[in-house]
Amino acid sequence: MKKFLLLGTAVVLVFALATSVWAQAKTDNFWIEMSAANEMLAGGGSGWDPYGNPDGTSGDWIAYPFAQDGKWWNQWFYDHPLDFTRWKEVSYDITLTPGPEPLLEPVFVKVAINWSNDLYLATDHDKNPPDSFHEEWIGREIIFSGGISERTILHNVGVRLPIPYNPEWVSIDVRYDNPQGGENLLVQGTITHDCVPEPSTLVLLVCGAMGLLALVWRRRS
Repeated sequence: MKKFLLLGTAVVLVFALATSVWAQAKTDNFWIEMSAANEMLAGGGSGWDPYGNPDGTSGDWIAYPFAQDGKWWNQWFYDHPLDFTRWKEVSYDITLTPGPEPLLEPVFVKVAINWSNDLYLATDHDKNPPDSFHEEWIGREIIFSGGISERTILHNVGVRLPIPYNPEWVSIDVRYDNPQGGENLLVQGTITHDCVPEPSTLVLLVCGAMGLLALVWRRRS
């Protein structure tokens, strides 16, 4: 009986260790209304707030005008401390709504996921995300680029960012290119950023778990 109790305890401990490896996901929300001139009219979300608003609904949208292909609007979300033993997966649900529908001519929209890169890691950033004067601190992965003439929903699960580490900050980034003028654009949705261990970490965890179970079994046999 004691052997099975110890074995059960070991299994619970192994499960707890494994669970802690994956229990890293964070989900944030955002929304922004933009004019045809790529200017923000209103916006919010659960992201970084430079004023420290405690209600978690006043995430700040920041203009990044020095990107190579023009100005983006960006909301940052604190992720986790930098970790080179993990990588980053992002899932999102984003709704792009130009109005009123239907549009006579398509409007052009870009949406990207950003992260603080290795150059940013070397700065004294004091828990602030990369600022608009340092595009070199930002990695950017475009997830949508194209014309839309009606309500469009973007949905994807498990997009692995092309970086060999888990960054400290991630963000949603929007650009509305409509040079002929026209209607406003509403962008809203959620983003889930998840730390995932490298395969080598998983191998070590599994080997350690098997060793623990074998040790318990031998001692109680």
